[in-house]
Amino acid sequence: MNISPVNSRNSNISFLPPSFYGAAEDFGHKAKEIFTKVKVDKNDEAVLTDMFEKAYCEIMSPERYLGSGFFGNVYAIDENFAVKMSRYLNKFSNIKSSIAGGFKICKRVFRDLKTYYGEPLCSMGRIEILKNVGKHVPAGVPTSFKRQLDSSKEYEKYYQQKYLPLFAKVPQESYDALISDISKLNKMKYNDENYYEFDSKNPGNILLSGNKLLLTDQIEITNNANYNSVGKLLETMLYKMVFFHAVKSYGDNLNDAREILRKIIIASEKVDLPYDTRSADENIWNMVLLNCHIDMDADEFIQNLEYVRGTNPKISDRVPKIEKFLDNVYKN
Repeated sequence: MNISPVNSRNSNISFLPPSFYGAAEDFGHKAKEIFTKVKVDKNDEAVLTDMFEKAYCEIMSPERYLGSGFFGNVYAIDENFAVKMSRYLNKFSNIKSSIAGGFKICKRVFRDLKTYYGEPLCSMGRIEILKNVGKHVPAGVPTSFKRQLDSSKEYEKYYQQKYLPLFAKVPQESYDALISDISKLNKMKYNDENYYEFDSKNPGNILLSGNKLLLTDQIEITNNANYNSVGKLLETMLYKMVFFHAVKSYGDNLNDAREILRKIIIASEKVDLPYDTRSADENIWNMVLLNCHIDMDADEFIQNLEYVRGTNPKISDRVPKIEKFLDNVYKN
């Protein structure tokens, strides 16, 4: 899901969530209480379903709107929870038919991924309750800007002057946390023949909330092991502006792009994330290196990184050498 910010024209981006009080918060408090239980009984399910019906119109108010994806709109319930529902539902929809089947706790496959906010906590018919990411900015150019910007040049201007500086300032620790979770996906199996991968086709699946990078949308299934790579991260953060538009230049913000690349590589070294596992990765690497004004092709660049990784098993030894390598290629 690409959750787009509400005040997308406001350059002074605020991450502070609004404060609400009312039926929606009552539902949120009850949901938090019930989610901590080892076993949820039928009475709990009925109580939550009834409370959601009473809070529905309040939740659908414009000030609670967090954003939209391809198939659904997202609204804040409280600081902990949000609701995702079909974009075709509105405040006057028949909520009883929309939540037919009542409240169901969802199986939490990705509970250990601390930066992943795309997994539903529970569902009620066509409605899902998620963890609330709060106010946020997606990587790349928000999808909602398609309706506001007049040309690809304006996309490019936002990407270069707003997105790159903002994400370049994100602490290394936030990159470490995100990429640690992505590495964990490579160690998880859906079944004996299939594995998990995050969706890298849409840059907006990575969000910045406060100073933390978060992963959203559904985790997909693949029959390829270790499919989550640095190349997939570059696709979301340095290769695409929006879903269908690749980056042509970092403009005057070249150093910001290089800083993002540095932080991705350093975080990837700390968890031994593979550099390229897909056929598409080589082209992505080549374009990112070209746009970063690095005079190496993907094969040579990755071979240098892999040599340092292979000859320095201790992270404390490896990271300074990776940084020295990057300093040298950035000078040229």
